[in-house]
Amino acid sequence: MFKNLKKLLTSNKADKIGEICNYIGSVLLVSSYPSQVYTIYKLKDVTSLALSFWIVLTLGLTFIVVNALIRMLKYKKKAFFIGQLANIICGLIIICQIFMYR
Repeated sequence: MFKNLKKLLTSNKADKIGEICNYIGSVLLVSSYPSQVYTIYKLKDVTSLALSFWIVLTLGLTFIVVNALIRMLKYKKKAFFIGQLANIICGLIIICQIFMYR
């Protein structure tokens, strides 16, 4: 059973499925930010947001982007890098808003 699973997960088909999952996941994550950014902008209120959470999240995403950059350069796979870079940018926007509206 595990032999077949390993074979499936290391196949070219699994690689394509992984690429598609990266694109879908990145789009879902990035699409979740605009409503938060807009709400903060409209209300000018960040009292319910934890700055430490956004800093740790963005820092964690930065480390993931380093790995994604290495994968992109080595395997020519851009999906993961682009998606995570977009998430970092969105996280930085919210961090800036927290500092602006504190």
